[in-house]
Amino acid sequence: GPFIDKLNTLHRLLEKELRYETGEEQPDPSYDRIMCICLEPDDWEKADEELLLTSPDVREKVNPMLGKIVQHQFYDDGAAKARLEGDTGEFISKYINVYQSASVKEWLTAEDIRALQIDRKIDDCNTDDWMVFAGLDFSKGDDLNGISYLAYNTRTGEFFADMDAWMSEKAAIDSPLHELLFKWERQGHLHIVAGKTFSPELVVNRISELIDKGINFIHFGYDPYNAKNVINALSQLLFDYGLDPKAFIMPVRQNFATYNPAVAEFDYMVKRSIDDGAGHQVPNPMIHFSRNSLWPWEFGNVMLQESSDGMENMKPVKRDPSGKVDNVQCLLSALILYDAAEAAVS
Repeated sequence: GPFIDKLNTLHRLLEKELRYETGEEQPDPSYDRIMCICLEPDDWEKADEELLLTSPDVREKVNPMLGKIVQHQFYDDGAAKARLEGDTGEFISKYINVYQSASVKEWLTAEDIRALQIDRKIDDCNTDDWMVFAGLDFSKGDDLNGISYLAYNTRTGEFFADMDAWMSEKAAIDSPLHELLFKWERQGHLHIVAGKTFSPELVVNRISELIDKGINFIHFGYDPYNAKNVINALSQLLFDYGLDPKAFIMPVRQNFATYNPAVAEFDYMVKRSIDDGAGHQVPNPMIHFSRNSLWPWEFGNVMLQESSDGMENMKPVKRDPSGKVDNVQCLLSALILYDAAEAAVS
């Protein structure tokens, strides 16, 4: 984008000021604008992804505070997560200061989702013809924590989506959308909990409540990163019900390769149309949503990012930092679990 042109112009200006070619006296090394060059890897380093992910020298070059307020373990953990998800580009851009272009495009709108909202909750899907898949995504406490439920009716072939979402009181107060968040809490769309962190017991209690109501959970999917406490608690809950946690709880990687087929399938589920017999296509969606206000809000926050490997894989990302898309990602995880279960049966 245009940022790259501005960055290159700044490079040329700074290189002229540094006067490397002529051997003239250089400016004072403390001159702040020189840091714009010092905080980037060299061009030959940028060409080696493995070097960018692992080199202590590169880390020291891009982060003068390394060893002071941030340690190598931070970079090691971030690189490991990026490899696990199959998407190292975001890590390299954000923490190694190598700016890469990425193609993004619009996807479903808030209006698309509002048109499909109906007066139903997951608590109502407790008859024998409903089977439920749940996607989970939990932060360390300073963000949105969510479960998305994808219910499938084996008799009608209908899909239905509902959610639960939690946020710590501190995170809600600090959010630029705090007034809206507390309004949603009063309306019952969002759970705001006291304190600074999120407790996994809230998830366990909610899932236990739904199981006791007769909800037929088939699988739970989770992002392996930062989910250990919640998954341990959920595993114990299922064990106490006499169930094998390994048969019910499955990791779902939030990467391009995993999400891409689910994105295309979900798009079809929302936009499907049929011929009315008179040569006209009329909407015939496969899925409906609960009345939770977070559904249209989160879908309105989503854009699709294309992978930088030329494979044209797509995954949902935030439109801006203050927007949340957690339950959308969880819903796609639940759809992935449904597809896996369907494939296993067939």
